[in-house]
Formats: sequence, structure tokens, C-alpha cells
Amino acid sequence: MADLDYSRDKLHAFVFIEHVPDDDTPAELARRLYGLPQVRFASDAVGPYLAFAHLELDDGDDLGGLQDLISNELWNAGVHCKYCTEVGTYRVGAKRSTPDIIGLVSIVVQAGALDAVIEAFDELDVVKGASILTGDFDILAQVNGDTVDEVLGKIMRLQGVRGIVHTSTALMDGRRAQAASRKRA
Repeated sequence: MADLDYSRDKLHAFVFIEHVPDDDTPAELARRLYGLPQVRFASDAVGPYLAFAHLELDDGDDLGGLQDLISNELWNAGVHCKYCTEVGTYRVGAKRSTPDIIGLVSIVVQAGALDAVIEAFDELDVVKGASILTGDFDILAQVNGDTVDEVLGKIMRLQGVRGIVHTSTALMDGRRAQAASRKRA
């Protein structure tokens, strides 16, 4: 993954792509998205969505700019999907390097349990980083590993956290994402 700037003067949003144009593939769409300057990470995925992208806008208050990006460049690229914005982070001060396997876990949290769930992340030590979000779920957690089995084992431990109502996971091959980012440079 690229170096990410999580200062409060940035606006981060996430794209969960469930459909691609008929003449496209999820991998091709992700590669095209990497060509946009606001796209910090993009990859095809295995799970509840076909592809995923992390957006970063320079102005943390530029909601209009995010709406323009969604309605213009992303829409024209065939990205018609759900979006959410980041309102907080967990453990992202250090660089998030791209591991071999990435598990992105969408987490719905019981009302009032957000802080307790985040504290449980420290105890389990399986979450590389997480974003607190607006949208259909409350947290997007990144779980890394060298193998699919390792990542799935960590996710199984995460699912036992008190206060988590529901999880949904997408897996990505980080090596493919790194190759796409090198082509972008």
C-alpha cells in the first residue's frame, strides 16, 4: 500500500465496488482507478464486493470535491457503488505496508460498543489498522498475513469480540495490488 497521510486535513473515503461494466473485469477496473490521483489503493477482491479502492482528497472539509469525484471521474470509470467516509482511525500512525494477503473486515458494532471493540483490537493484536466510518458499517479493519489461512484465523478471533454484531470480509492478494501500484508510477 502507498504511504498514507492520515492528518486531519485530508478526507478519506472508501469504495466498495459490487458491479463492473460488462466490457470490464474487476482487476482492469482497479488498475484504471489507480490512474486517478485521488486513489491511494485499489484492488480486485474476493468476497462481498468485486473491487475496493481507498480515496484521499487534500482538503478534509471538501465533501463537495468528493461528491464531484464520485459523480464524474469514478462514475465515468464505471464505478457505481457504495461509498463511505472515514471519521476516525485506529493504529494507522505507522506505515501500512502491503502484505501478501489482505483481509478487509467490514464490522457492524452494537450501539455504544465502539470504544470497547477498538480496545479489544489491542488485546487480540490481529488488526493492522482500522477506520471508523460512516455508512452501512462502523469499522473497516485490515487484517494481514502471509497466507489465506493465517488471515482467516485472525478474522475468526476477531469475530468473537463482544460488541461486534456482524462482520463481512473481502480478501485481496497484496502482491497483485503492489504490481498495479508499480504500473501506476
